[in-house]
Amino acid sequence: MKHSLRFTCIAGLAAATGCGGVSITGSGGGHPVATVAVTLPAAILVGDTVLASAEARDASGGRLAKTFTWSSSNPAVASITPAGQLVGIAVGGPVTITATVEGKSGTASVSVADDNRIGYALADQASVAGPYAPNANYRFDSSGGAIQVTRSATGVYSVRFAGLGRLAGERDNVQVSSFGGDNGYCKTAGWQSAGADMLVEVRCFAQGGPPVDHRFTVLLTGAHALPGRFAFLLSDNPPGSGALDPATESTTGVLTDVHITRDSAGSYKAYLGVPRVAGSGHETVVVTAVGTGPERCATNWDEIAGFALAQCNMGFNNIFVDTRFSVLWVERGRAGQRAGYAFANEGANVGDYTPPPDFAYNSSGGTVIQQHPAAGQFNVIFGGLAKLGAATETVIITKVNNPGPRCGPSGWENSGVNDLTVNVVCWLANGTPADANFVILLVQ
Repeated sequence: MKHSLRFTCIAGLAAATGCGGVSITGSGGGHPVATVAVTLPAAILVGDTVLASAEARDASGGRLAKTFTWSSSNPAVASITPAGQLVGIAVGGPVTITATVEGKSGTASVSVADDNRIGYALADQASVAGPYAPNANYRFDSSGGAIQVTRSATGVYSVRFAGLGRLAGERDNVQVSSFGGDNGYCKTAGWQSAGADMLVEVRCFAQGGPPVDHRFTVLLTGAHALPGRFAFLLSDNPPGSGALDPATESTTGVLTDVHITRDSAGSYKAYLGVPRVAGSGHETVVVTAVGTGPERCATNWDEIAGFALAQCNMGFNNIFVDTRFSVLWVERGRAGQRAGYAFANEGANVGDYTPPPDFAYNSSGGTVIQQHPAAGQFNVIFGGLAKLGAATETVIITKVNNPGPRCGPSGWENSGVNDLTVNVVCWLANGTPADANFVILLVQ
């Protein structure tokens, strides 16, 4: 999938310097070029496209309007078009990019990376100060590093993924679900690199909104962690009205198409630039609120228009409020690894049923079946996805539409001969079990 990055001119120079192959202001055309300067990011990812910038100046420092000839020292790694479009082709570098005009040249270097980072964990010791290593049967770090969970106060946690810190050009997303049958919900407060590691902050709340110790699952994905129509974004500060640009350093997808609109308080559309087209299969979407308060978000999406809904309220009531949020759009799992998802859209159905195939996926090719043994209790069976040997996985649950009841996984295990069953619980803010529609995502 092609990814396109926006490259923004520095404030104050935008009127003086073009963001492509032409410097558009300066002294008169009779002044010879003395210097050429090229501006590029230090690193991009395979498939990214960046519009390079060059600037010509005369001997007195005046900017000149010129058209440049572009070249790459290794176009098999990073190519550049005559218009200055830099494209990441393969992992490697640094590659020297040169802009030339009137016999004068300027250069800058860029490296091309991939970003297959992925990490997950089940934080299963809600009241332990730690740091502790979560259960080895439910954790994974693609760097091979350790995972540690630390509790610093009631309902306040940090999860450290060793070796998964963000390098130049890399982008990432985090999703969080509460875990267990007790009434509560969890979200991420944010995430950031800490040296070579990635540190994810998590907050958990009880009914009424106070912090509470709670178990949770957490999923960290890099920009190329999953194949197909895979996209994510982290919103900036919540808007009061109008549009909101995403935090581009945490976004994958066709970034020129990525934007967020606010329909009303707490109700957003996140356009990710990866709509379903003929032959492109199916997808699922999960979302988590971001911040230190008791807000939480539900999801839905329009697969044709390519936008995800984030509908957010205070968690303990149905009053919608503006908040930051993180969205993840997934088409399929890692090559050779188990993955599955489903839109469980018949919350009150008392019999077994198969979620709609346009919104379900099972990497084994087996069926997905939902059971409803009691109010607010569900079993989602992924045929053929039984874990073998030392395999691990995690599960993320998001309520669909108005947050209303809250939902989360309460456990998963092998069932039958070759299947994996995920137990899901949903309940109202007062702790009463309640039927609900939800999205389930399972990733190895």
